[in-house]
Amino acid sequence: MFQRFSQCLYQLCLKQGFQPGGQKIEMPIQNPADFGVLFGRFIWSMQKQEQISICRLHVVDGTRVDWPQLTKERDREQNIAEETMSAYFRSVFFVYMFVDMDEDDKEKWQEFIKDAAVYEGQPVYLVYWNIDLAKQKIGALPGQPDAMFGLEKMVRKAMAEYDGAVLFDADTYTEYARRQAVKTVIRDNERKSMRRTPILAYAMTAIIAAVTALMYISGYSSNPPYSEMVTAIRFGAIVPWLVRQNGEYYRLFTAMFVHYGFMHCMMNGMGLLIFGTRVERFYGHAAFLAIYLFSGVCGSISSLIFTSGVAAGASTAVYGMVGAAFAYTAVAKRDMDRLTSYMMLIYILMGLAIGFMTPGIDNFGHIGGLAAGVALGAFITAAFFRFEQKQDEGGKPIE
Repeated sequence: MFQRFSQCLYQLCLKQGFQPGGQKIEMPIQNPADFGVLFGRFIWSMQKQEQISICRLHVVDGTRVDWPQLTKERDREQNIAEETMSAYFRSVFFVYMFVDMDEDDKEKWQEFIKDAAVYEGQPVYLVYWNIDLAKQKIGALPGQPDAMFGLEKMVRKAMAEYDGAVLFDADTYTEYARRQAVKTVIRDNERKSMRRTPILAYAMTAIIAAVTALMYISGYSSNPPYSEMVTAIRFGAIVPWLVRQNGEYYRLFTAMFVHYGFMHCMMNGMGLLIFGTRVERFYGHAAFLAIYLFSGVCGSISSLIFTSGVAAGASTAVYGMVGAAFAYTAVAKRDMDRLTSYMMLIYILMGLAIGFMTPGIDNFGHIGGLAAGVALGAFITAAFFRFEQKQDEGGKPIE
């Protein structure tokens, strides 16, 4: 009964995005054709990630538990989660699902769950469920959740249908495992990207700070506001007539490193440190540089076309970073280091609204940089995730 229920629940979990894998004591699903061997053991495991939370499911045959081994592996997993996984996920849930617990093991069960706690937002949390197939009942401990990640619905469906369910053959298991493996590689790459040092974002921040310092040394504040404007133009700010009539197109590039004072520089530097570092971690160094320069130049061109005043500042490139971050969260449908597409959209709308309400802000430069960042970011993200789509298209169709 456990084996058939397990197969039914396993394929329901696969359909809902759970991935094979788990403890050392269970059969690794390196060859899903051996699923008969897998469900012949006393435990099997899966996991699913949702945004910044992850759930690891362990389904245990309650009639033949190896309690010492299970306790040892549970404690090992919990230690690993507390030491490493909590750095990448806000919440790590371990769900231990015991199916048809043997009455003779009640004392061992009580010993196993003696440290179970009421859920109060702990970053690493253990959940224990007792599944009674005869009564079709899910038993959760007092104060612990009895519904999470859609598991309760799948368990109830498996309990109701496992007797007459049409189970996957070995080839179908293999195909699901292959597709989930592709997704696992992509998620692993995302986690690795979080450890990438954003050296270019730091370098760009240092460069604009150094240029601003040089502007002050060169007399930026000696006779304001005349000296401020003259110094900004000398250092490469956009002057429409100099660009159009004298052909000084280099100003479209240099303007993104020139600022009107330390406050202007500091605000854009903060934007680079908040959004630029994330973009560089998730997109990579080369893509970051391409997005930064492309957005900055596009913002300068937009400013040149739609405004007539002197323009300068890295905000065109910073808005490009914001646009690239939004593109990633929207196209990949994943968060970027806890920034979601909804949060990014709110930030964009608020930033543009404040810009239009504040005199002296080059809003068209911001819009140009933002549009360039969204376009290039979406292109790069779509190109990367097209790998996943091609993998799915190249496999066997599954229902």
